[in-house]
Amino acid sequence: MYGLKDAPRMFTSWLKTKLQALFFFEIAESILVRLSSRVPPSPQVEEVITDVKVMPVESAMQMHVDDLICFARDARKTLKEVTEAVESDEVGEVTDRPVKCVGMELLYDREGGEIRQSQRSYFNPEKIPPGKKGSKSLDKTDFAQPQPEEIDMKYEALYRALLGMLGWMTRTRWDLAFAFSQLARWSSCPSVRVFRTLCTVLLTAVAEARDLVFHAVRNPEMCLWVDAAYDDRLCESRSGFIIQLADRSWDFSVRWNMLDWASHREKRLVRSTAEVELLALVHGIVRVPFLLRNARLLFSNVPLRIMTDSAALVDQLKSKKCQKEPT
Repeated sequence: MYGLKDAPRMFTSWLKTKLQALFFFEIAESILVRLSSRVPPSPQVEEVITDVKVMPVESAMQMHVDDLICFARDARKTLKEVTEAVESDEVGEVTDRPVKCVGMELLYDREGGEIRQSQRSYFNPEKIPPGKKGSKSLDKTDFAQPQPEEIDMKYEALYRALLGMLGWMTRTRWDLAFAFSQLARWSSCPSVRVFRTLCTVLLTAVAEARDLVFHAVRNPEMCLWVDAAYDDRLCESRSGFIIQLADRSWDFSVRWNMLDWASHREKRLVRSTAEVELLALVHGIVRVPFLLRNARLLFSNVPLRIMTDSAALVDQLKSKKCQKEPT
């Protein structure tokens, strides 16, 4: 089925057939349930939904491309039935020992209530030439656009390979989002300076070893952190946000349970830091509803808190007016 344009549709249809043989029935798009009675309910969707409300559900499956989310009284037993039906390998369980999967290390400490994700094993430091790590702390000049006389195309292939590694690590490292988005702009015109900056970022990221950590919460709240910067000399602006599912007892310095983050250069022309802060808030708010809805399904009461260090943005929100951006 690989390589075909309709491969996703064929795979979904094939997997649904296998699940239906195990008495799973689709009650909504890509959502299947199995009743405790194991008696096939009515083939009509409306009647199936009615039966599900009356009869106890033993297990449920939600399909997303090639991922399966299982809810059951005995999830291990249910997944074992599925793996036997599709003739796949036995499902492994993430424990307190690191498990590697497609370049990602997973660890689950059940007693401590902690889940860790890391992508350090994906990075190969041997690809970095000797002497290319900067000896000083990085500043904004190290990320600046290479001048025409600085460009050296012999670094292009290796620069893009290392940039791909950094991009993969960014999926679990929110603190690398800015560096990746900025360095990705110079992939077609690298220089010795930005190449050294990229090597420094990669080696520092591995040395600091900041994993993506999830902890259990008792009194959850969703925090949206927004920030932005504006360079009036270049008329260039950057914005970013982080969405966190925090516990109300946690200090602001705790960086667990990061759910989503982004950092990028604004393409539209802005004229002040306050405008960029407002755009950063908009980008974050757009991503909040889906995460907040799912959090409230799990915890019922989950308030939303917005964090910013911009007094101008707070004034705009309180007055509900924006002089620079009427829309």
